[in-house]
Amino acid sequence: MDWPIYFKDNLIIGNLESKVAVCTLWKKKEIIKERTKDFSVIGNLYSKEGINYILRNLLANPKIRYVILTGPDLSGSGKTFLDLIKYGVNKQHCIKRNGFQLQKEIDLEAIEAFRKHVKVVDLIGKASVDLEETSKSLRDELPSHLREPLLFAESHPTCEVYPSERNAFILRGDFVAEVWVKLLDLISKFGQQGKTEYSINQKEILNVVSVLSNEDPDNIHFVDYFPFKKEDLEGKVKGTKSTNIQQLLLPSVSLFREPYETGYYSKVLTALQTEADYTYGQRLMQFKGKDQLKSIIEKLKAVKYSRRALAVLWDPTVDSSSDNPPCLDLLQFRIINDIITLTAYFRSHDIFRAWPENAFALRKLQDAVAKEISSELKLGELVIISHSAHIYEDNLRRAKTIVEKFLPEVSKTAKRIRDPRGNFYVYVKDKSLIFVNHYSNEGKLLNTFEGKTAKELKEQIYPFISQIEHALYLGAELQKAEMAIKLGLDYTQDAAL
Repeated sequence: MDWPIYFKDNLIIGNLESKVAVCTLWKKKEIIKERTKDFSVIGNLYSKEGINYILRNLLANPKIRYVILTGPDLSGSGKTFLDLIKYGVNKQHCIKRNGFQLQKEIDLEAIEAFRKHVKVVDLIGKASVDLEETSKSLRDELPSHLREPLLFAESHPTCEVYPSERNAFILRGDFVAEVWVKLLDLISKFGQQGKTEYSINQKEILNVVSVLSNEDPDNIHFVDYFPFKKEDLEGKVKGTKSTNIQQLLLPSVSLFREPYETGYYSKVLTALQTEADYTYGQRLMQFKGKDQLKSIIEKLKAVKYSRRALAVLWDPTVDSSSDNPPCLDLLQFRIINDIITLTAYFRSHDIFRAWPENAFALRKLQDAVAKEISSELKLGELVIISHSAHIYEDNLRRAKTIVEKFLPEVSKTAKRIRDPRGNFYVYVKDKSLIFVNHYSNEGKLLNTFEGKTAKELKEQIYPFISQIEHALYLGAELQKAEMAIKLGLDYTQDAAL
């Protein structure tokens, strides 16, 4: 057997007959090599995950009876290894009193044998350590703790919740369907599992900002994998097959002209009575006798740059103790350069079932308000802030299926969103210096940066990049330019060296 089995290229191999292995944690292993000669192997342990491969390697080599832990423990990996030896693991392979889970493919009995028969010498964090003397003191005639090497099946990583910032994500896209699939993917990957005030659990992310740019409210991009039908959104007028909601609005954007059969649009764009305690439309247009939408339209007609075109749907006298308070709580319209934007705040947002309907209705409302103010207004972005962006557990499987099936298609067909902070042109002068021109999206030269290395330029440029994809691309180009200088080659952006 070729031993060590794992990460051999990252280890220093000594005398394979030795019973001593040295783990240097975050200290350079080459420094430790100079301090001792009697060792089988020397390696680092940067992460807790590496404990699995220490176990796998040492259980495959019964000769090793001692592990010396030394160096700084910057990630807690050393303490976790000591906890394993001291407390053991439970049936779920979690280290007791620590919680870190070892790979389930490593046999529990083998782990227990390792704990009992391999001695760990704790020298973590000690400034002066005589490793040579320590190794000599460990020389004895103790027999191997295993009769033969133990090998285990490979582990395939799985993760229900990936680590993330947990707060304030931004997603952009042209259409409701595009952003919705991205939202489902985001929460499926990064949502924290938790309880709700209902009888069902959820996966949740806080403060997700969704930005929609080009959904045409009169000709929406509707997909058949939405959890509702288009008819459920638009509704019907009695005696007809379908209706255009815009034709049914009074100039004040407050009521239908005709009798109707309810669709979701009617619950947001009208104040007509339904069987529910209230609708968003009622809160917008009949809030304590006030038509907030009419006031917004009048305000923006009078003062286009006003920051006071705001509607509130939360009634503190009722909703604080209500079993059914509104999820949508605030709307704000802004006009800048004859472009009208709408920002909506949801305290709680069911992303799977409610978000697409909400987004379509708000886009329709944004358009209706714009047309009431001026025919010259252009429809700008719709921004939806979802404080609690969640998927209930009974919809998680469906959400993941939609992501698996349609996210590749959405990613492939989605129009590439230009970085709003601008573009960069990278070039090299005299094969010795890298220059980067920063342009606005309109083509105006804003700044020029220069440096000899990618790292030097990164420090200057990163404040002017807002998109991860753009940053990754530019980082690759800067590294390529630096490599061209070192190798004496010509550099051209977007071309191979």
